[in-house]
Amino acid sequence: MTTFYFVRHGETEINRQRRFNGATVDSPLTKEGVEATERLAEQLKDVPFDLVISSTQMRAQTTATILLDHHNQLDAGALTTDSRLIELNLGEWEGVEINSVSDHPEFDHYMQRPDLFDAESIGAETYDSLLTRTNEVLKELKQKYPDGTILIVSHGIVLRTLLKTLQGIPLAKTREGAPFANASVTIAHTEGDQLLFDQWGQTF
Repeated sequence: MTTFYFVRHGETEINRQRRFNGATVDSPLTKEGVEATERLAEQLKDVPFDLVISSTQMRAQTTATILLDHHNQLDAGALTTDSRLIELNLGEWEGVEINSVSDHPEFDHYMQRPDLFDAESIGAETYDSLLTRTNEVLKELKQKYPDGTILIVSHGIVLRTLLKTLQGIPLAKTREGAPFANASVTIAHTEGDQLLFDQWGQTF
C-alpha cells in the first residue's frame, strides 16, 4: 500500500490579488500563507515520509521546504522536484486578473466545464495534458514505493483535476464544489489499482 499526502501550496501574493496563478508565473507566499503552512507542518512533522516531492515552481517548493523545516526526521535536503507537477499553463491568461477575462467565451468553460474548455484559443495547456503528466508521476511513484509514504506538494487545478478524476468523477464535473484551500492536505492510499481517500482538503 502506498500512502499519498497531497498538499496545495500556501497562499501567494498572486492568489490574494485574484490573478491566475499558472505555470509560467509565480510569487512569494503571503505572511498568512506561511503561517497556514506552518500549522500544517505541525500536523505532519512525525509522518515517516519516504519521499517528499514538489512541483518545480517556487510557491510549491517554498511550501515543501517549510514542511520539511518543521519535520522531526527530515530536512530541506530531502526535497525532490518534478516539472510534471506544475500548475496548468493558462497561456494568455497567465498572471492576469481573473475578473478581467470573465467575458471571454472560454471563461465559463474553464471555470465550470473543463471538458469543453478550448485551451488552444488562449494558448493554454489542455486538461487532458495535465492529467496525462500527473498520472504518469503517480504511476511511477506507486511502482517505486509500493509500501511507501509520499508527500506531494502541487497546485490547485492540478490536485482538483487529478484527484477528482481518480475518484471516478468525469472531467466535466471536476470543477464542481469548493476548490482545495491553500495549505490543505488530502490523504489517500492505494488498494490494488484504486486510490482510496482518507482525508480531503483539510486545513489547520
